[in-house]
Amino acid sequence: MSDATTNPALSEPGPPPGDTSGPHLIVSPASVAPEADIALILANPGTTDVTFGPLGRLDRWDGTGWQEFRQITTGLGPLRPAGGVKALDDEIMVPAIALVARPGSFADPVWTSLQGVDAGWYRLTLGSATGIVQVGGPDGFTVERPTTEVTFDGTTVVEAGSAAVLTLEAQLRDPVGRNFDQDEHLGRYTSTARVERHDGERWVAVPSATIRTIDSDLSSEETSFQVHLPVLAEGLYRVARDASVAGAVEALFWVEPLS
Repeated sequence: MSDATTNPALSEPGPPPGDTSGPHLIVSPASVAPEADIALILANPGTTDVTFGPLGRLDRWDGTGWQEFRQITTGLGPLRPAGGVKALDDEIMVPAIALVARPGSFADPVWTSLQGVDAGWYRLTLGSATGIVQVGGPDGFTVERPTTEVTFDGTTVVEAGSAAVLTLEAQLRDPVGRNFDQDEHLGRYTSTARVERHDGERWVAVPSATIRTIDSDLSSEETSFQVHLPVLAEGLYRVARDASVAGAVEALFWVEPLS
């Protein structure tokens, strides 16, 4: 018997869907295993910048409405450690940093951990944007972020519905106190890019014939390149490329509708 039929917090009626006509949060995964990390992507279909900070709120659905539940902190950037859940009355010191979603675009994902959060429906708020996640449902899963020393920085979200281009560059996953050195940390690329989509259970390869890798300049020390993508289904993806020193280098990206 599934959690959804045995746990009252996951039974119907669930919450109404959020409004995506204005700035809103895309939560990935939207159905997540307990204790997992989630990515929060602020989508801005509007015509002006939307700014938000690293501190937000977590509300819980009680079957009829949203109840204020916890504060959340977020990891600042796609490669930083995830934030977490804090009590409502905790005084939290966070960096005075404003993150931005440009008009008609997406902000880079930030991450928070739902460790200690029971099964149920929750609404997350960053700035004025909200998004909904189900914790502990029957189709919940956990996203594993790359843990290798070298990963890719660059494009993290592309809009669904049309072909797109990723612009990526190798970097140290944890660059604090260290400078990236191509010869020491990466070497030379030895393969073209591979792209996979997560179907909720496993990674499934996107046909390589539909993907094109363009290096900036193979004769230089540049490590940046572009990956030209076909029209892809919405969801979570992984891009990988082999290098002579680093081995497999990976990064996550998302294909999402703007509204």
